[in-house]
Amino acid sequence: MSDVKRAKVGWRGVLIVLAGFVCLGAYRAEAETLPPVGGSSLSQLGLVSGSQSVVYVLSAPGAGTFNVSLSDFAWPDRLANLSFTATSVSAVLGSLSGPGQMSFAVTGAGSLYAHVSAAAGGLLNVGLYSLQMSFKASEAAVPLPASSWLLLVGLAAMAALSRRRAMIPLPAATAAA
Repeated sequence: MSDVKRAKVGWRGVLIVLAGFVCLGAYRAEAETLPPVGGSSLSQLGLVSGSQSVVYVLSAPGAGTFNVSLSDFAWPDRLANLSFTATSVSAVLGSLSGPGQMSFAVTGAGSLYAHVSAAAGGLLNVGLYSLQMSFKASEAAVPLPASSWLLLVGLAAMAALSRRRAMIPLPAATAAA
């Protein structure tokens, strides 16, 4: 006899495995029809089997802030490892070790790379995660238009002229009439 103990799966375990394979098939079919990468927002559900790593490409249309939410769905078990890193071509912009939320700023337009690394655990060695990223443009300070400055200078000039006229004495001939 062997000292190795076998895990009892039962009919519930078989149903979970079958559901996982159905979800995996639907996920792979969806991945083939995803829109082209490069948008400024992302909403992705990822199925992990074993250890996997995925890189998503996003584009920042200008200066602003990216908000990131990374979740572990704990289906059928929690992921053993889940991490997120956002990078530009030259720098690391932010990272998460485990589920959570964060935000990071970008100073201008350009490409960003969102890297998700996950390792499944549990008896079935599969798991689900959700990654959501959204971009909010920064509000630039609105400068006072040049026309406002011209209006202020014109009003000041009119006030100075009216004051000057008030100081000029009236001729005597008009004063007697």
